[in-house]
Amino acid sequence: SRSTIIDLKETIRKKEGQMEVMSKDFEFNLSKHKNEVSKARMETKHKEFEIEELQDKITALEMRLKKSGEETSDDQSDKPKEFNYAAHWVIEENLRDRIRELKKEIQT
Repeated sequence: SRSTIIDLKETIRKKEGQMEVMSKDFEFNLSKHKNEVSKARMETKHKEFEIEELQDKITALEMRLKKSGEETSDDQSDKPKEFNYAAHWVIEENLRDRIRELKKEIQT
């Protein structure tokens, strides 16, 4: 019976040690997970901000395109400014492609 008590005490000490290791492992993994979630949130916010900036650029391009169509000979120079529609379209499409790419990254 005395040896049984000693065996039980040893078993309890081993179990307590295992529990302490498991607890530290859990805390480490939890901290690691929280850091990963925080990093992912920051990356998402950065991408959302970039999307807003790109959308602002598209709006500015659209306004410039509209304005170029409204120019008259009353402008400061005798010749109306030439507007490169092909370049405008390529720039706008590139911006829209980047927005789509960022939105996909945010969703994954």
